[in-house]
Amino acid sequence: MVRWAILIAALLFGSGSAVANPVLVVGFQEEGRPSVKARHAVMQFLQRMGEDVVTVSLAPPEQACNQTDCLLRLADRYQAARLVGGEITPNDTNYRILVWIFDRVTQQPSTTEARCSECTSDQLYDTAARTAGQLLEAGQTAAVAAAPGPSSVPVASPSPAAAQGSDSGCRRAEYGFSRGIAIGALAALTGATLTTGFAFLGLNGRSYAQRTDGGNDITLDFMQHYRWSLGLSAIPAAATLAAALPWRDILSASRPGSSKPRCQDAPKGRWSFRRGIAIGSLGALTVAGLASSIALTAVSGSVYAYNNDGSPVTYSLRAHYSAGYALTAVMAAGLGLSIAIP
Repeated sequence: MVRWAILIAALLFGSGSAVANPVLVVGFQEEGRPSVKARHAVMQFLQRMGEDVVTVSLAPPEQACNQTDCLLRLADRYQAARLVGGEITPNDTNYRILVWIFDRVTQQPSTTEARCSECTSDQLYDTAARTAGQLLEAGQTAAVAAAPGPSSVPVASPSPAAAQGSDSGCRRAEYGFSRGIAIGALAALTGATLTTGFAFLGLNGRSYAQRTDGGNDITLDFMQHYRWSLGLSAIPAAATLAAALPWRDILSASRPGSSKPRCQDAPKGRWSFRRGIAIGSLGALTVAGLASSIALTAVSGSVYAYNNDGSPVTYSLRAHYSAGYALTAVMAAGLGLSIAIP
């Protein structure tokens, strides 16, 4: 009987402690927006742990609350002793999960973080939920981040750039998917413009057609064309160089003490820098090839010169624009594959 009395007393004490310390899951920010799925996963996990979770619907501004005054208002409104929130920062298919717990009595936050690499959305939210559970169990023994001031909780969202490069004392590679698209597109335009310019230069002065009246052959005059093509190629070439330069290294080198070693674990995933280069270059070549083919189609059949007797000599560009359309189709197919391949 004594054992049963002790067991019942312990259960009553435990349940009373849980009721006296209800938990309110405020929200988890993912790419700057409250994630309903992440909040729901954390609430379910904490309930399975035996925590008394306040199951209420919060408006998006309330889910973004991370200031002390705002958290205290939520705690008073819903009679919560502890408030849980966090942020999920993506980097390709790698994620940084920051979780914080705010204690209503001490008004002190506890924070911890976890990482999820090459994981699905379900695995991501499960990791966020388990991290919150571990921090909740650890209580104030977890790593506590000292607040910078009495008016805010030190869990304000770091910028994506900071999350990618400053959290581990090293800086990640600054060449991502978007930059790959820019470099690929600009480099392809540079190559296409240079190729066009040298093609015009090689064809300039060549015989195009014989005159019907026995005069000198009609020659091609592409002087202005190759000059413009070669001159304009400097624009995408300069833009390619500007997009490819490691500006972070260059700027940090000018500020002694501000540089950090490069991280060894470069981000991996489907939307990588190399895939960006492939998509950018093939996309630019597809657009340029289509525009060139349409232009050749429009010019074909127009008058290029006149014989001495006044009869016209027209452009015959059917073979050229047909080849252009065929190459454009090949580039478009390559673009589709570069996007669709996992």
